[in-house]
Amino acid sequence: MGGIFDIINVPIGYILRGCYALVDNYGIAILLFALITRLLLLPLGIKSEKGRRKMMKAQPRIQQLNQRYKGNTRDPRYQEEMQKIYSEEGYSPMAGCLPQLIQLPIILSLWTNIRSPLTYLCDMSAATIERIFNALGGTATFGENATYTTVPQLTLIQKISENYTELQAQGVLPENYQNINLNFLGLNLGDTPQFAWNITVILPFLAALSSFLVSFVSQKINQNGTKQAPGMNAMLYLMPLITLFLGYTFQIGICIYWIFTNILMIIQTVVLAKVIREKKPEPVVKEKKLNYNQIEKQRRLEEEKEREKAEIERKEKAEAEKKGKSAKKKKTGSAKEKEE
Repeated sequence: MGGIFDIINVPIGYILRGCYALVDNYGIAILLFALITRLLLLPLGIKSEKGRRKMMKAQPRIQQLNQRYKGNTRDPRYQEEMQKIYSEEGYSPMAGCLPQLIQLPIILSLWTNIRSPLTYLCDMSAATIERIFNALGGTATFGENATYTTVPQLTLIQKISENYTELQAQGVLPENYQNINLNFLGLNLGDTPQFAWNITVILPFLAALSSFLVSFVSQKINQNGTKQAPGMNAMLYLMPLITLFLGYTFQIGICIYWIFTNILMIIQTVVLAKVIREKKPEPVVKEKKLNYNQIEKQRRLEEEKEREKAEIERKEKAEAEKKGKSAKKKKTGSAKEKEE
């Protein structure tokens, strides 16, 4: 071990180590490891989904703004109006990107841990791994240009298992080392998929298909009725092709991890899209258009109401004046009676 990335790799390695200690099978440990880490990343996924929702809500206004300025993003007025939109919609571009930036090194660390079980699961140093590599025959066994850093650790584990007694007698293996169980559903996770009529040839295709579904489901949910950018359509097919190529390069254990992680990602994307919803605006009731006769009838009704209102006010005023005169007359009569 060593390097700045071990700040993340080592703690995550303890999670993988705990998973393997529970099940004593590297395949099941990978599935459990993927599930636990996905749950740990869920708060960042929720925050990212909320930011995406706010961005989607602001998109119509942003598109109108872009049409008005015709892509002239350097105009200070454009920047001011864009910031105003972000402020009114409660969206921050940096806050929206932050969850993704935080997840990136963690996801790379997960990948590193799965590929390097000797380093992070077994806590072996680089020097110990090199001694094991040399004891197994080094380049004579793994190829002319092979080194302990280029040979996949899952392949090394498979060779260690095959030569365990001999390596133990040579004192190359650490005292506390136990063979890692790479058997999963009848497959050896240290094997590389082969172009033959067996299940291993299917695994890279399943990994590529699951990768495609992650992008497809995400784009369908994010599209929200808008036209997808050509670059995003290219990525929809490019990533699965890369996954398919790498699937035949890496070991079966990596394919298993990819497939299960992608399934979890699809489930998370769908569930969060359904759970985190923006309140729908109240429907706008359109005012009915009236013809000439209806307008005239409505005008006459309004005039009649005004006349009735004016008549009521006139009567109330006259009644008040009458009462005032009566009270004044009564008061005058009372004063005369007192004088007499």
